[in-house]
Amino acid sequence: MAGGAELMGLGRSIYTVFDRKLIAHALESVQQRMQRGAASPSAQFVTTTRAGQLLRVQMTPVRASTVDGDSPAITGFVLMLDNITRQLEDESARDRLLHGLTEGSRSSLANMQAALDMLEYPDLDAAMRERFQAVIRDETAAMSRRIQDLVASSADGLKTRWPMEDMLGTDLVAAVLRRIEVAHQLPCSAVDLDASLWLRVDSFSLLQALVYLAGRLVDEFEVRHVDLRLSAAGERAHLDLIWSDQVMSTETVMGWEMDPMKIGERNHAADRA
Repeated sequence: MAGGAELMGLGRSIYTVFDRKLIAHALESVQQRMQRGAASPSAQFVTTTRAGQLLRVQMTPVRASTVDGDSPAITGFVLMLDNITRQLEDESARDRLLHGLTEGSRSSLANMQAALDMLEYPDLDAAMRERFQAVIRDETAAMSRRIQDLVASSADGLKTRWPMEDMLGTDLVAAVLRRIEVAHQLPCSAVDLDASLWLRVDSFSLLQALVYLAGRLVDEFEVRHVDLRLSAAGERAHLDLIWSDQVMSTETVMGWEMDPMKIGERNHAADRA
């Protein structure tokens, strides 16, 4: 890699390119899958290079040979990289085109409706009738062009979404509880935990957000204990961070939503945007 990123090769650390915490989190996810007996455990995440490129990374463990049925230990890992910068740029362009189609069609339909209303007047002279008919023809042609542009853009390739990983809900909650306790020395526990739930999440980003939120509760409200609750909500799930005694005002909530998220010395609003 170049163009603003560190070079990779023999004798160079992978951590000059990837956030050490991101690799550690992926390894933890792989180990959890191994403990559940997964035949081919792996984990994936998305990160950015210093040059602004988006990489989708899949991690596969290298395991030692075992005897007597012992669980194999992880001796290393293999990272498979896929540069998805262009794919996400293409998706963003299609999203902008779809937004333009929606807004443009709303305007065209309003103009067509106004022209049709005027054409209903029986005493409308020929010149005005032709004028309003031309409005309908022009707006119809404009809508057709916008639809054709969208079709042509969508045909360039399938949409690429930010990849999520399947994860047992109890594993995510356990990881969050451990990180909060280590990062803030804050006692925490799980309550009303639905152990049957599987989630499709960006577990690293969600974990970072919850650890950051717990830290702000400690720093600004002196919260001394938090709970995590996970429950089903139709086809989705509710994950709640719960504390007692202190109540946040609407202004505080809005202020926190606007603030960049920082973990340690790093600004994760910029890193993970």
